[in-house]
Amino acid sequence: MPDTFAPYARAMARRPAHNQDLTPSDLEGIFPGMLRPPCRALLYGQQTAAVRAALEQAGCVVAVAADEATAAELKATQRPEVIFACELPPGAAGRLHRLPPQLDATYCLLLDRRLLGQTLISPEYDDFILLPLDTAEVEARVSLWRWRREQLTAEGVLRAGALVVDLANYRVTMEGAPVTLTYKEYELLCLLLRRRGQVLTRDQVLDLVWGPDYYGGSRTVDVHVRRLRTKLPEVADLIATVHGVGYRFDG
Repeated sequence: MPDTFAPYARAMARRPAHNQDLTPSDLEGIFPGMLRPPCRALLYGQQTAAVRAALEQAGCVVAVAADEATAAELKATQRPEVIFACELPPGAAGRLHRLPPQLDATYCLLLDRRLLGQTLISPEYDDFILLPLDTAEVEARVSLWRWRREQLTAEGVLRAGALVVDLANYRVTMEGAPVTLTYKEYELLCLLLRRRGQVLTRDQVLDLVWGPDYYGGSRTVDVHVRRLRTKLPEVADLIATVHGVGYRFDG
């Protein structure tokens, strides 16, 4: 018997003699994720009917917003798992991200493949997919994003060695001892941990932590990084300075 059918055979062998049907638990054990509800998605920007149709074909329930006010309203009422951005101006996704409610949603840029070599992917996005959309790729990406989110939700923490950030309670500990941070220091630390290994320019950090309406200079970022290094000496060396560019967390 092919290995593909082995889990089905085992489940059939375990079924109660009086019940020839598989239960939902049996099915979930055979095909993990098959019984999950459809992915709630927000398509934000200059979308086309073809893009929406491809997302729906991939199993997404799609709400559509062409402007920021509608996107903010749908974010609050529909609470999407994924926000697909199509032809948005720079900073638009970041502004939506900062608006309440704060969701653990994946922000994905839909990018014309002809522009791939000409476009710098902003850190306001968690991922990107090339247009035209491939249904199988969208399904695979959504499954991956859900798995990552479940891994984070299961613990609700960010870790780097002995450094632990409790996201639910806004609590930071080092080797079990609490560390007192200001709100902006905390936000900066979370950004660095979530984007570990990625170089963030000072302007990007200002936009993502302080917002596009902040008029202070990049010196603000340097000051807060220095404070983090002082308060977290055990990981100070992991907050690397990329000279003339910005910072990167190497943990």
